[in-house]
Amino acid sequence: MCPEKKQKLNELRRRLSTMSKEEEARLLAERGIVATIDGHVLSPRNRILLAWQGCEDAIVGGFQQWKRAGRHVRAGEHGAAIFFPRIKKTDPDEGPELAGFLTVSVFGKSQTEAYA
Repeated sequence: MCPEKKQKLNELRRRLSTMSKEEEARLLAERGIVATIDGHVLSPRNRILLAWQGCEDAIVGGFQQWKRAGRHVRAGEHGAAIFFPRIKKTDPDEGPELAGFLTVSVFGKSQTEAYA
């Protein structure tokens, strides 16, 4: 990850952690619902991260998700960072365990085109 993007993401993390519930509710009301191309609704915090990064699309997805959906990300487009849960594989009897979060890039539908 480039230093500028890392610095911006750290600033977003700081702002998100200090945001009041009223600010969070106001921003979410302005943004509405955002889902992935696979149909998973993004968490409120991920929607706020997208809003702060200027992503206004209601449908987002990773590079490979768009590819599987028959679309490709246009050359030169930059993704927006969101948090993705990292699951630790455990004993099958106990079920999965959350091991933290990864930062991944997603692209809005407006940043993609259908394959010709």
